[in-house]
Amino acid sequence: MKLKVVSICLIVVAVFASARLYFDAQKLVLPQCPQEEKVETWVQFVFDYSILSDFDIEALEARIEEDLAFSNLILSNSCIPMVRKSAGYEFFDARNAKPTDVLSSHYELNLQHPRLLERAYQEPNFYVVLVLSEDNSYFDFEYKIAETWADLFPNFVVSDVRAAPFALEHELGHLAWAQHDLKTLSSQLQSRTLNSMTTEDNQSQIKRYAHAALCGDSGTIMSYSDNLLPVYSSPNITYEGQVCGDVETADNARLLTEYARALRGKVSARL
Repeated sequence: MKLKVVSICLIVVAVFASARLYFDAQKLVLPQCPQEEKVETWVQFVFDYSILSDFDIEALEARIEEDLAFSNLILSNSCIPMVRKSAGYEFFDARNAKPTDVLSSHYELNLQHPRLLERAYQEPNFYVVLVLSEDNSYFDFEYKIAETWADLFPNFVVSDVRAAPFALEHELGHLAWAQHDLKTLSSQLQSRTLNSMTTEDNQSQIKRYAHAALCGDSGTIMSYSDNLLPVYSSPNITYEGQVCGDVETADNARLLTEYARALRGKVSARL
């Protein structure tokens, strides 16, 4: 039974800046999700102090709420047994420690908030998202706006304050080893392979079905389509009459479901 939606490595992966969440909700058809216990994941935001020049505390709290709402909409639409919750927020002083990439971001953040990153290392369902101000951001806004390095930092995201709300789930998807659509990924790899760019310990994380999909005039959340749908790729989802995935090459919903179940097991084992 299907229901229509009425609401809206050494591999560094990123979300590009020009995409938008724009679609006809009446044309997006979702599966009915089975009842399953959802694993709770906690997202700790760390804002560059300079952001306070443009946003007050209330605006930052509203941003957190909006980002997590989009994440949970995408997860729910895709039948993934996982929920994102806020672990709160801290601040980061980038005046004398301006990051230049994800590696230096992690290094500088660890100097100021070592306990946060230690917690992310110890707790598999705890993530740290560093949000840089426009002045201190190293991102080329026209090319990318957020990134991760799942092979090295499996619970860490760096983002620009100008990133759209859906960028958070795109990056958290990368931390579960979800990939872009095949066309985009092929262009980014430039004749290389994911396996050749991934450490031996994480080879098993690369799945042939873990890619985004294009359907109708849009793409799933991990794609580089100009128009994005609030779903992970899945052969059980259609948009404008076209299937938004296939079991062989584009089923990120399956990947995230497997990730959520494994995460639930790890969390239970720690109790």
